[in-house]
Amino acid sequence: MFEVYLPLTMESNLDKRIDRVRSQGRNERILLVDDEPSILGMGRQMLTRLGYDTTVAGSAQEAMELFAEHSGRFDLVISDMTMPGMAGDMLAGELRKMAPGVPILLCTGFSDRSFTRKVESLKINGFLTKPFLRDDLAETVRKVLDDASGDAPLTR
Repeated sequence: MFEVYLPLTMESNLDKRIDRVRSQGRNERILLVDDEPSILGMGRQMLTRLGYDTTVAGSAQEAMELFAEHSGRFDLVISDMTMPGMAGDMLAGELRKMAPGVPILLCTGFSDRSFTRKVESLKINGFLTKPFLRDDLAETVRKVLDDASGDAPLTR
């Protein structure tokens, strides 16, 4: 005779499924801005698989043109912080002039306190530190969209 000891977990498989459903897109429209083509491709693929209609821009200038051309079309803008020509925080300011309520999520490879304070002072809706995992992206995007729309998340 032998005994098997398994670890006790407080999180059930049902909880994990609820979290995955909560993180799924509802075909919201996202503008993804980054100057690195590989990040744009990967980001578009992840967001599309999560259920978001994703448009990409390879520069802040292109993002502003798309945003102006498709006024009111985007539910969220996700931008890299460090780009040539115009940084993500400056882009956020310009986009907010066109659409004051648009939610904006900034991505950065830096995670120091000065960046966090800067994000807070700009009233950015959220930020992700690169490199980020798909689950981090899914959770952050869903939270920003839900907060912006006033939707309450599912309760357990």
